[in-house]
Amino acid sequence: MKKIGLFGGTFNPIHCGHLNAAKELLREKLVSEIWFLPAYMHPEKTGKMVSFEERVEMIKLVLEKNMQISEFEKDLHLVNGTKNYSVETIRNLKMEYPEYEFKWIVGENLLDGIPRWEYSNDFLEEVQLIVYPMGIKNLKELKKNKVVKRNKSLIAVGVKIQKVSSTEVREKLKKKEDIKGLVPEKILNYIKRKKLYAK
Repeated sequence: MKKIGLFGGTFNPIHCGHLNAAKELLREKLVSEIWFLPAYMHPEKTGKMVSFEERVEMIKLVLEKNMQISEFEKDLHLVNGTKNYSVETIRNLKMEYPEYEFKWIVGENLLDGIPRWEYSNDFLEEVQLIVYPMGIKNLKELKKNKVVKRNKSLIAVGVKIQKVSSTEVREKLKKKEDIKGLVPEKILNYIKRKKLYAK
């Protein structure tokens, strides 16, 4: 059964950390494909995001072999008319694609926030996480994490990740600081052309 790594997030914007994680997970053969799942609306984030369409366009610019984008969360939102939660996404994907085995990709920095998600218990029952380390905790601590232990998450020990966040990228853009090396060049050019994150 083909293993699909679901890489969810706002991708506001997608950056080198996201892309490097995806490449490394594929290189390590932890999954066969990566599906980027941009959030249509993020239940926990009320700050301004650029449009869904612009975030999708940025992801499309940097897709490589065995990577694709899924607009599934937008489709779910249009059907339900309400905020969408990760547990609904995974349940619907499993129903629509029973021939695939899904894994959910998260950075180590997100682990402690998962218990605060709406329906987090159900989410952790539905899908195994693949956690990519970011050097915040050592491997021993990471293995003892409550979410990792409960979910029997897979820790991608061989994956080396560039430390960068979308928040850092946006803040630098507001201050008119250089973001070269934090986002792929195609993304940098797109942001400049569209004048995104300037305010």
